[in-house]
Amino acid sequence: MITKKFLINCIDYQFNDENIIFTKEELLAINKENLKDYTSKEPIMNRQHMDLLYACISSIDPQSREVTLDADSCNRIRQLITEHPEYYLSNFVGLGSAPINPEYNTIACEPYWKMLFRSATDFESFISKTKYDSIEHIQRTRNFWELYKNNSFKPIQFENQGNVQDMIDSVEAAHPACDIYRNALVLKVFTQFPHSIFLGDDAQEAHVAKHIT
Repeated sequence: MITKKFLINCIDYQFNDENIIFTKEELLAINKENLKDYTSKEPIMNRQHMDLLYACISSIDPQSREVTLDADSCNRIRQLITEHPEYYLSNFVGLGSAPINPEYNTIACEPYWKMLFRSATDFESFISKTKYDSIEHIQRTRNFWELYKNNSFKPIQFENQGNVQDMIDSVEAAHPACDIYRNALVLKVFTQFPHSIFLGDDAQEAHVAKHIT
């Protein structure tokens, strides 16, 4: 989105004052209004809502480059997710970056969940509600969350250990016979071996695998 790019450049002071048509406050106001208008027209959550939210940038840390989204916009989308959670929960888990090599990537999640739900406890409570049991991929979201939580809320990195998208798909189904990357590992072993996702030798794999019943 053009306004998102302009807003980022304004926040980073990449424009000279004489070249600025809009201030960063004005650009943020435009983006917030776009989100508000679209939400009014399309009350069912979809990808466009998230794209418009991501354009509502309040600040960017100059050192870490961490983005802070506008609080009002986050509140608006959180309310929409609460009313229509299907899209958000079904698409919460995915690849961390564009798949240049299918075996080198991370399993990651929607990056601004904490700004939307304020805390890990609140988000976990939200996804655990039984009324969401029938939502597509909800089990993948719940299973990933256990892994993610026990990895200090960091994406799970894989290097030359198989197709990462296949690993994402495997998190969906819990079964004792699944291989070590599946939900049995996530729920029963990962809390004891927080770095076992980087298993590199047969002895360590056997050591971890024996804990899976």
